[in-house]
Amino acid sequence: MVGAVPGRFGDPKSLKTYFEMARGKNALEMTKWFNTNYHYLVPEIESDDFRLLVNKPLEDYNFHKEKGYDAVPHLIGPYTFLRMSKALRRKEGDLPIYEIERIEDPDRFLAFMEKLVSVYREVLLSLKRAGCRRVHIEEPALVLDTESWQWEAVEGAYRELSTVGIDISLFTYYDSVSDYERYVSLPVDALHLDLVSNKENLENIKKHGFPQDKELIAGLINGRQPWRANLHEKLKILRELSSTAPKIAVANSCPLYHLPVSVEPEKNLPPGLLERLSFAKEKLRELKIIKTAFGGDEEAMKEVRESKKIYERTFGEDPEVRRKITSLREEDFKREKPYAERSELQRERLGLPLFPTTTIGS
Repeated sequence: MVGAVPGRFGDPKSLKTYFEMARGKNALEMTKWFNTNYHYLVPEIESDDFRLLVNKPLEDYNFHKEKGYDAVPHLIGPYTFLRMSKALRRKEGDLPIYEIERIEDPDRFLAFMEKLVSVYREVLLSLKRAGCRRVHIEEPALVLDTESWQWEAVEGAYRELSTVGIDISLFTYYDSVSDYERYVSLPVDALHLDLVSNKENLENIKKHGFPQDKELIAGLINGRQPWRANLHEKLKILRELSSTAPKIAVANSCPLYHLPVSVEPEKNLPPGLLERLSFAKEKLRELKIIKTAFGGDEEAMKEVRESKKIYERTFGEDPEVRRKITSLREEDFKREKPYAERSELQRERLGLPLFPTTTIGS
C-alpha cells in the first residue's frame, strides 16, 4: 500500500511482486507476530519515499459497497507498521556496507513516520470521498514498551489523521497498553482495550476513568483461546464499565483469525467438551448475546445463565488419574536403564539416520 518495496524486487508489478516478496528466492524475513505463534513478513524500508502504490483499502471498500454492505475498512496503523519494520543503515567505515535493523533512532523514526502518515491520510481521504464513515486502525505495537518520543510520534500521527473528518476506532490487543492515560487521550472517536490478556487495562479504567466523549470498545471475549466464555461474568464486567464509560461497545479481545471457523463440524467430541468450545463463529454469537442481554433481552439472559451453569459443572476430572498421581513414588521418576543402554536399544529398534528431523516446523 505505501510503496515499501525493496529495490531487489525491481519495479512493483502488482501480485507478481507481492508474491516474490513473500515467497520468492530473496523473500522478506519472516518472524513471530507479537506474542503469538503466527508470523508476518518484516517490511524492509530503504528510504522515506513512501507513496500510495495500491489503494487496497479503497478497492476493498468499493467492492463490498457494490455488494450492498456498509463496510468498515481495517488497517494496520502507521506506528505498528514502522515498529515492526526494519530499515537499511550504512555501517561506519569507508566501505559502503549496509545492514538492516529495527528503527531505534528517534530522528530517523520520526522522519519515516511523517512521510508514512501522509500516505495514510491520502487513503482516509479517498475512503471518505467514497462514502466511508468509519475506519478501524489497529495499533497492537502500543502494548510494547513505548518510550515518550514514540508516544509523541503516535500523538502527532493521530492529530494529523483526525483532521480528515472520518471516524477512527483505534484497536490494541495481545496485552495492556504501555501508557493508558496517553492512549485514551489520543484524538480518535473510539478506543479498544484488551480486557482478557491481563487485569491491567481494566484496573486502569477503574483507576483513571475513561473519556466521556469517546466510545470504549471493551474486548471481553477472548479471541485467542477456544473456550466458551462465562457470559455471566462478562456481562457483570460490562455493566460495571458502563458506569464509567456511557458510550460502550463489546468486542473480542483480538482478531479471531487465531481460531478455527466453527464448532459446527465437530460431531464426535464428548458432550462435556463440546459444550465448552467456542470458535470464531461462536465467539461472534457470544458477543451478540452479551449485547442483547445488556439491553435487557430475557432470551439472551437465559443463555447467560446457561453459560454460568456450564462452568459450575465439573469437567476434566478423572479419579483414576488422580489416584495414580498421588501414589507416585520417588523411584517412579528414575529411568530403569542408563542412557547408554537406552540409546543403543533405540538405535536398533527405530533405525533412525544420524540427524533425524521432524516436520513440526518450530
